[in-house]
Amino acid sequence: MAEQIWNAANPDEVAAVFGSYDSNLNMTQKKFQVVIINRGSGVKITGTEENVQKAAAAMDVLLDNVRKGSGLSDQTVRYVVSMVADDAE
Repeated sequence: MAEQIWNAANPDEVAAVFGSYDSNLNMTQKKFQVVIINRGSGVKITGTEENVQKAAAAMDVLLDNVRKGSGLSDQTVRYVVSMVADDAE
């Protein structure tokens, strides 16, 4: 079982990445079969090494969208998660 801490500097950004009622978080956990837990200064991701890395990568892309002010629709989250799962650039 692998574990990684995903850091976002701003708690509001973490909340935006997680989505309303954690919908984005749940979609990411389900797709990559990981557990994601908010632990104060960071977000802990646990699962297989490959899936943890992919989940963190997807969350990085989602965070970039939040920082650009693009917003995160369900469609955007599904697209990002799917592309990362398929190893697309």
